[in-house]
Amino acid sequence: MVEEAQRTLKEWNREVFGRVDRKIEERVDRINALDPMEELNGLSDDEFLERGTVTRDGRAIREHVEKFYKGLFAKDTKVRPKVDLHHLDSISMDQKDILEAHFTEEIVRALESMEGEKSPGPE
Repeated sequence: MVEEAQRTLKEWNREVFGRVDRKIEERVDRINALDPMEELNGLSDDEFLERGTVTRDGRAIREHVEKFYKGLFAKDTKVRPKVDLHHLDSISMDQKDILEAHFTEEIVRALESMEGEKSPGPE
């Protein structure tokens, strides 16, 4: 039963994460390929970020992974989507005045209908 669990876990690990040992080997090869490029003409920002660092210290790796996932799933994580509005057409000043006029009149009427410090409408 334990052997079956180990085999299943190994299969799952391979399916989810792939061949980690092979991926590490490929990354090390890529990093080693970047060294001569850096010496010749420096690295672009993307190449510099890709290079990263290699560590085999299990404790350091564990701490890094733990910190990453704590930050990823923290309640205080704020997602701020970026909206590009530059492609939208803008309106003219006349169109702006027409759009705002109705709201301005409505607000003035609401303010005038207030009695002192009471809110408008039924109590």
